[in-house]
Amino acid sequence: IANKTGINRILWPQAGNGFIAETGSASKPWYNFYDSVKASYVELPEQMYSVDWMPSGDKIMYVWVDANGKASLNISNPDGTGFQTVTNFWESDNIIKVSPDGRNVLFYRNQTIDNSKNTIEMVSSDGKTFTTVVKDGYNTGVLWSPDSRKFLFTKRDSNGKFGLWVADIATGEVRDLNVSTSVNKVVWTKDSSAVFAGVPTTNSSSQSLTQDSIFKISISDSQQTEIEPGIPVDVENLFLSSDEGILFFRNAQDNSLYYIPAI
Repeated sequence: IANKTGINRILWPQAGNGFIAETGSASKPWYNFYDSVKASYVELPEQMYSVDWMPSGDKIMYVWVDANGKASLNISNPDGTGFQTVTNFWESDNIIKVSPDGRNVLFYRNQTIDNSKNTIEMVSSDGKTFTTVVKDGYNTGVLWSPDSRKFLFTKRDSNGKFGLWVADIATGEVRDLNVSTSVNKVVWTKDSSAVFAGVPTTNSSSQSLTQDSIFKISISDSQQTEIEPGIPVDVENLFLSSDEGILFFRNAQDNSLYYIPAI
């Protein structure tokens, strides 16, 4: 694979061997599609603000912001060709997350004037139905469950502390899991019944690192089972082996890949 400098993260599809590399900053991301057949990158237009894969792996959805600041939700081939507008958006800084079944798209504002309020909205992938799922609080970062029925999100309380919450799109229930962590430290189990999470217990003030405990958390009753890593870890980019017997993660303490037996 050709070198690409400044990559912040890789967006993998559920199917296929291509991927999207994100560079730039949180407020101004840039995207490049890696075509595995041609073994080369395709630079996507700078007007793409937020991008996510459709589950088929042959289409992407994205927020398009034109020169006048008008935003829309669009779908296209991974290289940006063959695009169609799904619906218009009211804000130009929406972050989108497509459900694993491709039926719905969650979106929330990346930047708000009032940092005490930030709803999480949902639109059907055909653009016909809009729903406000999380109506109050300052919320950010969403992570769909594999069954597309629930999602995790991070909510900030009045003291500025972030916690992990779960929302059920069928019932409308929104519930605190009583875990002080964020969605970038979490991975779902395949059956959507539980998550593994790195939960910060201390901070390293010089580098903004954390020292985490690792827990398996039941979604139904919030029961927690601790997994002892044996060394100081700042857990990020978690994923499970195919049989879910091994939990992998990047340890930000030394920027290395680790694994431990999963419960």
